[in-house]
Amino acid sequence: MSMITPIETLKKRDCFIYPTEGVWGIGASVWARGAVAQLNSLKERPVDQDLLCVTCVADSVTHWVDWEKVGQEQKEFYRQYAWDFITFICPTTEYAPYGPFLAIRLSEHPVIAAIEKHIGSPLWSSSANKSGQPPVAEPAQAAEIFPGIPIIDGSLGGQGHPSRIYHLIEKRWLR
Repeated sequence: MSMITPIETLKKRDCFIYPTEGVWGIGASVWARGAVAQLNSLKERPVDQDLLCVTCVADSVTHWVDWEKVGQEQKEFYRQYAWDFITFICPTTEYAPYGPFLAIRLSEHPVIAAIEKHIGSPLWSSSANKSGQPPVAEPAQAAEIFPGIPIIDGSLGGQGHPSRIYHLIEKRWLR
């Protein structure tokens, strides 16, 4: 299996496989529109399924959240737990690349930070598996599922599972 650095990957492909805190992910730059279609196609998932945006720079995505639609209690909840291993489903502003909701997860994973720095944007991210299948814990598994997609070298962050998901407007856990 060939491990490819983020910069090399960016020159060759829209999507790439990389380690996250819990499972191997597949992703692309949020500004690579063709990559979103490729991501959905590779995963065999519905085109209208919500996308997850992962970033190590909170300010790069918070302007996409329509905070006026979020109650004070939920804003406090977000502020308190935003850097935990939680994905938040947020209402979007007119500036968001997609809407009306966007899944956002803040990350401190060093590989995600390095990729984000190299491509200059947050990442669209999903677990490196076909839609409805269990997530993978090894890069070799991801390579079998997505042959030809570059794999970024690194280690999982030790969580051992996908992030929990919380819907800010509905005030409930989805996973």
